[in-house]
Amino acid sequence: MSDVVKEQVDIEAKRAWLNTQKAKIDTETGNPVSWQKLGKQIGVNDKTLSLFGIAKYVGRNDKVAVSIRSYRESQARNAEYQLVRLQEPGFVQLPTARRINSLLEIAQSGQITLACTGPGTCKTFIAKRYLNANRNIATMVTMEPSKKKLTPMVTAVFRALISDERKSTSTMSEQIAAYLKDGNRLLIVDEANNLDFECLEQFRAWYDATGVGICLLGNEDLIKTIRSGNHRQALGRLNSRIDQCHRQDCPLADDVIIYLRAWGIEDDAMHRILLQVGLRPGSGGLREIKKIVQAAALLASGDDAPLSAKYLREAQAGRSTEVLRTVA
Repeated sequence: MSDVVKEQVDIEAKRAWLNTQKAKIDTETGNPVSWQKLGKQIGVNDKTLSLFGIAKYVGRNDKVAVSIRSYRESQARNAEYQLVRLQEPGFVQLPTARRINSLLEIAQSGQITLACTGPGTCKTFIAKRYLNANRNIATMVTMEPSKKKLTPMVTAVFRALISDERKSTSTMSEQIAAYLKDGNRLLIVDEANNLDFECLEQFRAWYDATGVGICLLGNEDLIKTIRSGNHRQALGRLNSRIDQCHRQDCPLADDVIIYLRAWGIEDDAMHRILLQVGLRPGSGGLREIKKIVQAAALLASGDDAPLSAKYLREAQAGRSTEVLRTVA
């Protein structure tokens, strides 16, 4: 293939790409992208670009093609950089994380502590991180709904501490108490809001018998069960033994801002959008922010564009869509 033919093929390829971009809907206006906007992005006069797009530009088409190539390459670099930069930051020291960590440290000293927080406040993540650093003295059990009754709860703790051997509930409970007396240990109980009255009382009984530190982690239902539920009077003994309690229905504003900066997001418009998400009770907190940011980064990459508030809004809208068929 001659150089002239190669150049013409390249020009046609750039023209095809340009017309594809022109046909896209501009989310800011609801109309096809304008030549003015494309011209500004690419760095070519909009009239020149429009004539190039319909193969009627009588000037140096090769120069226009070079400008389009340069624009696409720069956007590809931006998108690649954006995706690399938006890798999940891992552990980030947030104000709420520090508070939950302090509850674990206090419990380790031989106290009962309580953290009742909404979703996306990182309590499970912090607990696992604390556990990894203190495996010689700490044990963590997660109380799924299937463990809400006494026997499955005691079995779960027995397996976590001692063995998988099957025994009666009373025998396992006695052996758990004997095991905990042997050393200064910490029991981290995640999703404790799923536990019923008898289970919570059993943890209190183990505490009284052994002095083991206990940190109960859960949502708002946990504190309601202990302090205002049907068994609040019976649970008065547990309540009186709680040394520290923290209640929080969603992340703090500082949590969100620090978290976003750890992702490399500094834009004020993006901060405003994601603050509204993170600070809305029941929204999913930082977990929901993570999903929106990752989805927005993919949308931006698909358009060869950097992450922006526009893509965050698109990703947020895409988190909940419905297509309903109406039967006549």
